[in-house]
Amino acid sequence: MIRILQLTGAFLLITGILLACSKKDKNQPEGGPGFASGKVTNQSGQPLKGAVIVVSNTFSYNKTLTAITNDKGQYSIKLPSGPGIGDWTTSGTFIMNYNGKDYTLPLEAGAHAPFSSTNGGEVNLVLKHTGREASRSPGVLGTFFGGVISCYPGDGADMSKVTITIKPLQPIIDGSTVETKYAAPLLDGDLSWVVNMPIGKYEITAKEGNTTLYIRDYSEGIPDGNVTKLVRDFVPCRVNGARYWIKFDVLRNP
Repeated sequence: MIRILQLTGAFLLITGILLACSKKDKNQPEGGPGFASGKVTNQSGQPLKGAVIVVSNTFSYNKTLTAITNDKGQYSIKLPSGPGIGDWTTSGTFIMNYNGKDYTLPLEAGAHAPFSSTNGGEVNLVLKHTGREASRSPGVLGTFFGGVISCYPGDGADMSKVTITIKPLQPIIDGSTVETKYAAPLLDGDLSWVVNMPIGKYEITAKEGNTTLYIRDYSEGIPDGNVTKLVRDFVPCRVNGARYWIKFDVLRNP
């Protein structure tokens, strides 16, 4: 009898475990057919709560659906169904505060191919601090992650001989540290000569060969006086390919 009771108890325990495992977690976002879903993380794989996800319709430019990621960095959006709905693509942003300013940073989507309402689409996104997102349209460059340091030859400086020294004065926006960067700015269309950097506070100097250049800051539209060392952080801009910049001229003469 004792043996029978032991076996019965074990059977009931195993059954209970199986039933518990089979129950759907109500806090688990839905995915699969009919849903846009996925997860947002930083580059270390940690989930990001509060990221804004935008699912855009490829047929109607003004038709978008939005969601906010949960504690696990997950999101789920029920997609409308019916004839003529069109396909969807996923993008997202994440807001971080740095030195008392909010920065809305684009997320890198793990997939860019449009998906239908019927099939749904799982797209994971990552917060990056440098680099550039993939282009979503032919001939249109993707947005920079982080910020751009954009410089122009103010009085005929030879940009092919110019080197920019970018010295971080404190940890960058995610709390990590970066090394001083010595860079030759790259020509980038409307942005002129640029260096892509994480959002942070920097001391910037410039040389043309061995000659120290002066810097005139235009980041906020009104030129400041010429200096040999520029200290500042990034500000918003509305230039194709960049959300935040530090913009200045380099000059041979003060």
